[in-house]
Amino acid sequence: MRFDFCLGVLASVALSSAAFAQPIDIDCPQLSDESAFPADIKSLAPLSLDPTTGWVLRESDTLVDFGFSDEGVALMAELVRVLQDKTGTQLVTVVPPPRGLFAPLAENKDLMRERYDNLQAQLRSTGAIVPDILGEIEATPDAFENYYFRTDAHWTPNGAFLSAQAVVKALDAAGFILETPDQARYVLTGKTETMEHRGGIIRAIEQVCKVDLVSEFSEFPEIAPVQTNDTETALFGDGEIEGARSIVLVGTSFSNYASSDRFRWGDSLRFGLQNDVINMSVAGGALTSAITAYSLFDLEIDRPELLIWDFPPYYIKDFSGARFRDVIASVLGSCPANSETTSIPIRFADEDWSDEVVVPTGHDILNLSLPGVDLGNVRFKLEITDADDVRGLATRRDRVAEDLRSDQWSFYAAQATDTGMVATGGMVSFLVEGKETPVDGTFTSCSSVADLQ
Repeated sequence: MRFDFCLGVLASVALSSAAFAQPIDIDCPQLSDESAFPADIKSLAPLSLDPTTGWVLRESDTLVDFGFSDEGVALMAELVRVLQDKTGTQLVTVVPPPRGLFAPLAENKDLMRERYDNLQAQLRSTGAIVPDILGEIEATPDAFENYYFRTDAHWTPNGAFLSAQAVVKALDAAGFILETPDQARYVLTGKTETMEHRGGIIRAIEQVCKVDLVSEFSEFPEIAPVQTNDTETALFGDGEIEGARSIVLVGTSFSNYASSDRFRWGDSLRFGLQNDVINMSVAGGALTSAITAYSLFDLEIDRPELLIWDFPPYYIKDFSGARFRDVIASVLGSCPANSETTSIPIRFADEDWSDEVVVPTGHDILNLSLPGVDLGNVRFKLEITDADDVRGLATRRDRVAEDLRSDQWSFYAAQATDTGMVATGGMVSFLVEGKETPVDGTFTSCSSVADLQ
């Protein structure tokens, strides 16, 4: 079924929402001095403050050098393909526009917009479904004023709702078919939620400048599941509906803030798509923690129709795609039973690269079993005769729930060529960062192709 019903629901909504911020009339030169920021908030420094409007920007909010390398585009396209081939899952990427486009004090807005449009075009070229969020904002009155908080890096509930509308329209335009209902499953209750928000930026200003500031507030219509006593509800219970894990969200703190749907992104998607959305997002997990953990443990069981991946554009700064090699391997899974494998013991010591190991031609999955090592960074380097090295990075953070951690570290080692992805083999070495004592593990390589045919 197409999205006629969902689009009809959205068309009937006259969204009434607002975000309220106060001027921040303070004189605090320390905000431009990184040394004035304690270690736990130094990543926010320096901060630029517009006292009149109350807008505060980090350097990452005004970046203009984000985007994928050619390798990054090729690996994202491979991720889209592997998801479809392995589990029949369509990837949707949701990248909110840079905050700098919305702030009066920001410079280089034309270049920022150009780079953002280029990033969206790169993502569309991979086969991912990419919503036109800026188009939705520009078509909605007052959206530019209400999309982002002024003293926090995240979107408001209004911004999340507009982004969800853009997702629905992008799915419909792509001809994507999702089982949708003939009557509403999620509705606006008629009540208004008022949310007080004090994000990391405003708390940093208070700490560095020794001041007390007023919180921001956001008003937004409440969304709730329809309460019925029909057969569907009786069968699935507690509002759970058919195809309950058909849509999965694997995002960032935009999706999961303080262990909650703080900005109503999940609720906005439920309302827009009229289906349940399972939120597997990881706050503080950077670009790939959520999608990697979900792919390792639940993807093949759930086989969702849609995987929705949100991340801010500054996560794609000078992005080579090295981190996608971990994600692709996580989707592909362990070496299939009917493939030839090589397996040898390997030792890591003193934070040095391991000895080189032969990877046979055709082997595109490289796996390290490292008992007791389920957090940190692991790198690989595949040296190929008469070609550039292939490099990858896997990062596992403690923000991921313990039951979604693994001591299996996998990489996808194929190269992008004019004729597609090719596993040429070569000599591979690994680096386990931050381990001063020896680490013993097992290296295995194999071909994923047999598992996909």
